[in-house]
Amino acid sequence: MGYFEDQIAALGEELCTFLPLIHAISGCDTTSRMFGVSKAATLKKFGEHDFLKTQAQLLCNANANDDVISAGENIISSLYNGAPYEGLNVLRYRKFAARVLTNKTCVQIHTLPPTSNAASFHSQRAYLQMKMWMNKDNLNPCEWGWKVANGNLVPVKCTMDAAPSKLLNIIRCNCSLGSIGGNKQSTGWQQKPSPQGSPKLNRPQAVINKNSPQGSPQIPRPPQHKPNYNVNFPAPPRNTGKSSVIGDRSDRGVRKPFGPKPSVSNHAFEDLLGSQGFSSTAKANEQKTIASMRRQQLVEDMDPDKLKLMEWIQGKERNIRALLCSLHTVLWEGEERWKGIGMHDLVTPEQVKKVYRKAVLAVHPDKLTGSPHEDMAKMIFMELNDGWAQFEEEGMKALY
Repeated sequence: MGYFEDQIAALGEELCTFLPLIHAISGCDTTSRMFGVSKAATLKKFGEHDFLKTQAQLLCNANANDDVISAGENIISSLYNGAPYEGLNVLRYRKFAARVLTNKTCVQIHTLPPTSNAASFHSQRAYLQMKMWMNKDNLNPCEWGWKVANGNLVPVKCTMDAAPSKLLNIIRCNCSLGSIGGNKQSTGWQQKPSPQGSPKLNRPQAVINKNSPQGSPQIPRPPQHKPNYNVNFPAPPRNTGKSSVIGDRSDRGVRKPFGPKPSVSNHAFEDLLGSQGFSSTAKANEQKTIASMRRQQLVEDMDPDKLKLMEWIQGKERNIRALLCSLHTVLWEGEERWKGIGMHDLVTPEQVKKVYRKAVLAVHPDKLTGSPHEDMAKMIFMELNDGWAQFEEEGMKALY
């Protein structure tokens, strides 16, 4: 019993009362695990945030499904670094919009927080499992996130469509099955039937080659015409004694001495191109690369703060060490609470945690409410939180 007494003393009696709920909501044999939320990170956040403890107490004492769903959504939102009482749908959209702005590739949907609908069934299953561990097994599973299918209990994952039906009905491909939504007429596309009533596709017919193994079908290929490089120039007349098709030296005149290369005016071809709407002169601000052209477009269309943030996290997405080392490049002018640091200050996990907390205090949006830098602070704060969550998920390893 000494070991358990030591663990209770280390965690605290209040946190120990929530251990069944923490184990169930973070994933166990009967509940699923949320992506990017480990048990160690969940236990740590419950120990550090009083808001989580308050919501856990409400969930443990709840008797109605609505109370369980409400408290469970607040807990899951906080585990994904959401603000207190921030709905999961709002948090999911906010994180999706931020990653669309900064990611170079498509956003992986499974890395986002769950929807409110999916989280409601997860919270009910976690509540049911917690009550069963506490010998309160008189609850009907079909009323707490489960259903019966083929004589077995299966979890209810979600009761909403993946997208609104209007959106699904306009998604289509070029196959003969019509739209994904199942309504072929809504896409405005129909394949013309052949006179026999079946779709006719202009495809090469497959033939059976008897010499091929197993008589595999082969599609005939059109003959390829290769260019003829054996060009025969006409031979010079035999009587003239010339050794070249353009004549000898005497026919071509006396070679003049080489001099400086004549300069060509920038408007040398203006008479040829001007009438066609082209310009032969190079513009002073002409872009030379695709990257510079893309940057110029972003500068013209994007908010300066968002552009500055995108340049800060480019190549450093969810890398907490790289984000902290370059934090000074994205902070606004006049910020004195943050002192620049180097990679040598972030070798151990303890050092990373210490510097991360200093950075969060320097850019916390609550301290900049009403200031012109509030929106920028929110975006920086969110990126730092995502980087720290990734650092915890990877096991908080040392640099070397």
